[in-house]
Amino acid sequence: MKRNFLFIKSTTESTVIPVDSFSHAEYTSDTTVTMYFDAKRGGKDATIAVVLTVSSGKANDVISSITNQITSGKADIMRYDAASTPNKYHTSNVTGITSITTTEAPTITGADGADGVDGVDGVDADNSKVLLDVRFDEAVSKGDPLYITGYNNGEDRIKVAKSDASDSAQMPSIGLAAADGAINTNGQAITIGSLDDVDTSSFSVGDVLYVANGGGLTATKPTGTNLIQNVGKVGRSNQNNGEIVVMAIGRSNDLPNLAEGKIWVGDSDGVPEEIDRVLPLKNYAGRFQHMTTTDGNMILAGGIYGTSYYFWNSSTGITPSGGGTVDTTTGSIGKSNQHYAGIRVPVTGKIRLDAITRPNDTGNSASKDYYLQVWEFTADGTTGFGSVTSTLRASQAFTSGTSNGWSQTLTMTTTSDVTAGNYIYVTLGMDAQTLSATAYQYFDIDLSIIAS
Repeated sequence: MKRNFLFIKSTTESTVIPVDSFSHAEYTSDTTVTMYFDAKRGGKDATIAVVLTVSSGKANDVISSITNQITSGKADIMRYDAASTPNKYHTSNVTGITSITTTEAPTITGADGADGVDGVDGVDADNSKVLLDVRFDEAVSKGDPLYITGYNNGEDRIKVAKSDASDSAQMPSIGLAAADGAINTNGQAITIGSLDDVDTSSFSVGDVLYVANGGGLTATKPTGTNLIQNVGKVGRSNQNNGEIVVMAIGRSNDLPNLAEGKIWVGDSDGVPEEIDRVLPLKNYAGRFQHMTTTDGNMILAGGIYGTSYYFWNSSTGITPSGGGTVDTTTGSIGKSNQHYAGIRVPVTGKIRLDAITRPNDTGNSASKDYYLQVWEFTADGTTGFGSVTSTLRASQAFTSGTSNGWSQTLTMTTTSDVTAGNYIYVTLGMDAQTLSATAYQYFDIDLSIIAS
């Protein structure tokens, strides 16, 4: 009598496999062993893998026992039953069955085989193709790029639907439909080789074909946020007898299209990530001097404003005339004697400000509130900067510390874009405070723009 393995995983899943189909057993982990068997499914070569759960540390003992039972055992049925109570296993230290899976080898069809039909006449090395058996989750046309949607256990094949470059969930394509197919019917997808007798009249010979936005094929490389996957080239341009040489199946480009205003930057693992394109505009570093006579004034860091404004690389302070103040309640700024010296914005985008500030006088500025703000205005070229209206784009109020040397840091970004060609400036200082003596405020401000 022919000897057999009987594997019963549950009351609804079992299989009988001849002993002479056994190929090999492998140590999968400390608690699992996988047995492999050669098989046939629908006339095709296949592999059955049975994963056994074993006692911890006993995987090698189980492999040795199974090998001895196959070569020297006398039992006609070697039973591994996880559904009975108690469980029954022919081999000691086996405690369960994790899975039973069957995998078909890919179909190889030669030049004599018809498209969509398993080749039976051998392989022509100069004109071969690889076909996958599939189940259609929607109606498809010959040549449609397909992606995997799942697995049909009853039909023992993968399920597929049409790929779409605009949807990452429907990419990448694993092959082109070898023939038209209705929903819930079986068919094949060609993954390598020539797809013949397909309409390629809208393409030219040599065109690279990509998965298109919305599905189908296109000779135009996808743009915007669409994924990029070329699936082959046009071998012949013809309405009825066209040819597509299928290749580059199974993956989208690692670097897809890049959204406007973004750049690629390597992260700590060396993997590129998409980030905002940040352009530096200006750095200010220095000291403001607040006098008792101008204690209500804000300093215009975009240019010059206030009693004294020192850059670290300048030994001479700049002392312009006094002027108006910023009203932090209404967000307005007085125009009297303003020295804007605004910074022209080169591209449209959001303004980002990174700053560290430090009041340097315990008795005066260190105990006073102060403000950091970003303003936008448009110069009309006729009346001058001093006659235009400024718009507050971002503002942050600070409460100073009470100890000398206490500093604060800030990153602030405007909520809306600043238009290219307009001007910006930054205000920093105290608004309507009362000072009993001269106070100083140190600062380091970086201005940049996140391009849209």
